[in-house]
Amino acid sequence: MAVSPIDDSLPVIDYANTIFIEKSDPGVVQILEAFGLAELPSTQEILEKFIIPKITSTSGEIRTPYSKFVLKSSNMQLLSRQAKEELANTSFIPVANSHLPKCPLHLVDPESDAAGLYFDDENVFPAPDYLKEFRESLKLLQMITAVTDCVVLDRLRKYSGGLENIAEISSKVQHLFNTAPKPPSMTTEHRELRWIPASLLGEEIRLYNSHECRDKSEAALFKYSMPLTELDVPMRWKTDFGWFRPPETRHILKQLDEAVARSDNAVITSLLINDWLSPAEVSKELDDRTWVPGIAGGYYRCADVFLENAEFHPYVDVLNSQFREYFDGTSSKVKFAVGKAPGFQKLKDVHDILVAKEKVEGIDLKVFVSLLDAFATRFPEADLTTLCAPDADGIPRHFADITADITAGRAHADDPQMMDLTFIHPTITPKTIKSLKIPTIQDRFLERIVGPEFIQQFEQEQDLTSLISDTLQRYPIESTFGEYLANAEDSRTASKICWVADETAKYPAKSLITPYLSECQGPALFCYNDGGINDTVPSL
Repeated sequence: MAVSPIDDSLPVIDYANTIFIEKSDPGVVQILEAFGLAELPSTQEILEKFIIPKITSTSGEIRTPYSKFVLKSSNMQLLSRQAKEELANTSFIPVANSHLPKCPLHLVDPESDAAGLYFDDENVFPAPDYLKEFRESLKLLQMITAVTDCVVLDRLRKYSGGLENIAEISSKVQHLFNTAPKPPSMTTEHRELRWIPASLLGEEIRLYNSHECRDKSEAALFKYSMPLTELDVPMRWKTDFGWFRPPETRHILKQLDEAVARSDNAVITSLLINDWLSPAEVSKELDDRTWVPGIAGGYYRCADVFLENAEFHPYVDVLNSQFREYFDGTSSKVKFAVGKAPGFQKLKDVHDILVAKEKVEGIDLKVFVSLLDAFATRFPEADLTTLCAPDADGIPRHFADITADITAGRAHADDPQMMDLTFIHPTITPKTIKSLKIPTIQDRFLERIVGPEFIQQFEQEQDLTSLISDTLQRYPIESTFGEYLANAEDSRTASKICWVADETAKYPAKSLITPYLSECQGPALFCYNDGGINDTVPSL
């Protein structure tokens, strides 16, 4: 059988049981056709029955003339869809920097946006001479010339392999975001691919899927709980990733816990502003968490922070003023309940924690003293008999076992009667001592003289200072002489009354109950009468 070639550019075809003759001799062609000895196929038939099979069955220099012949623009236009699909999937196009040919649909136009998505070692760019001569034909055979959804999904798989340098992957991913502002439709498999470069708290960059990382612009919400990418992610990609929705509760709580550990109030503020702490599944986890900032720099449970009168860090504290709007109801976003001020029982709980310690010092001692001041000023009518106070060494003791030294420690070392007394810590003020009715040195000496039962039975119910002040107002100095005369008359036996002016400036202190009472000695005016007291006169 003889077949006529379509034109003079047809390469020599060595095909089994086939002889090709020149169709330029019409007489020969007519004779062969008349006797049924030859066919005159169409150009399409020549290409699809003889040229393409040669391309698929040969290689190297033998295949080159067939490849270039079929890639001619005029010939490409004649091919059927099936023939083009076959060529598109046949590895016959030479590529740059490699001796291995590739099929056209795996090639990339180096001048297209898609070119920036591929690595050099993928060898996807056609050899320059082929590209120059057959660019349009290669496009017809599905050479990649744009960033399509298929290209994007293919690149995600490629990047997720992580075989290339992470910096180079980052560059390619950024180029993908830049050239594909809209994400393709992705299956669950695609969404599980780890291809987004990100790092957690400055650690080395790794690849994550979209569920495992977030954008750097949301650092205040995620920097402690999830890796952040430094890439500029388009808005539509972020939306598709679900990055504008709150993450799982575990991520929110981790972000909060790390913020507390690092004293990062900006992160806590961001969580409050975005209303991520108020949903039920999150807020129920906060009851026993120390996360609310106090003014002293510590963090507390909601039950241990107050709006005022709670400066007892690190046990309870006043709410940090920067967060007040989220806890006192002035914010329209978040409302967490905190008390106005700690009640008696809350202060008693702190008191009991301190008492349980063998010794208080430093901040604990400061808190203990502040607690006693608070009890004295805020709860003067409460039963304070069970309270304790730190002694001079910081050891908590019950009020009954401790003595207040209002002399500021004067003459202790020289007074043997004070050696067996345990004194209260000197930082506790006289005002607090008085309000809490902590026994003083004077009380202890009176106990020794007349017994504690007598003192308890006859102790003065009215404040001594108030009583003296009242007496001085009701009895001016001019009337005191009349009082002295009245006392003499009351005795019913007095015949005379005398006044003695003692100008002695210094008296011996040896017989005094305690040497510090020597400060009460000095010049005085004595008044006496010679009357006595008998059974008919009431004892004063």
